[in-house]
Amino acid sequence: ALYLGALLTHWRADMASQWVTTMVGVALPCVTISVLVGRLRSMALHDLLTGLGNRRMLEECLPRWLALSGRDGSAITVVAIDLDNLKTVNDTAGHAAGDRMIVEATKRWSTALRSSDLLARVGGDEFVLVLCGTDVAAAESTVTRLRNVTPDVRFCAGLAAWEGEEGHQLLHRADAALYTAKTGGRNRTVIAGHRGAPTDAPTAATAAVVNATLRI
Repeated sequence: ALYLGALLTHWRADMASQWVTTMVGVALPCVTISVLVGRLRSMALHDLLTGLGNRRMLEECLPRWLALSGRDGSAITVVAIDLDNLKTVNDTAGHAAGDRMIVEATKRWSTALRSSDLLARVGGDEFVLVLCGTDVAAAESTVTRLRNVTPDVRFCAGLAAWEGEEGHQLLHRADAALYTAKTGGRNRTVIAGHRGAPTDAPTAATAAVVNATLRI
């Protein structure tokens, strides 16, 4: 409308003025649309509560990182995390208190992570951490740091080192290790067995269980 108004009022202007009016009339909508598209994409890739990446971002980034790791031979470890006490907080203090706990925990976790690490919230109390260039031992140390910066928040973690499989298979192994941690007790870390190893009856050879110090 502004562009048409400018043309109607300046239609007798010289060619240079009309050219400037046209360029401005074309550029302003393009810039506006570009900003709006960028905002929509950011909203689509981020969790509204925490500002972390969401499942969509995880699904976009993980295949690219696996392909890069396959070319340069670097390690990647995925950590599936599930909070132990969120339901209790929600039931006793309300969902607003649970949301505050999630926001505070993820803020502290972010301070203990590298800028290259991806922490995504994929469910209400479920998170996935992708650690590029990190083997299992270093990933265990990272999980320990997360526990140390949130001593009042207990969580279970399942670690899976990439062994050449597809991204969804890697995530499945991390989830299986997380399930083992949850069924074995709270505030525990379990390392997934090798690709193709049986997961229904984990042993010391296929899963290493680390009992974290409980803090109440």
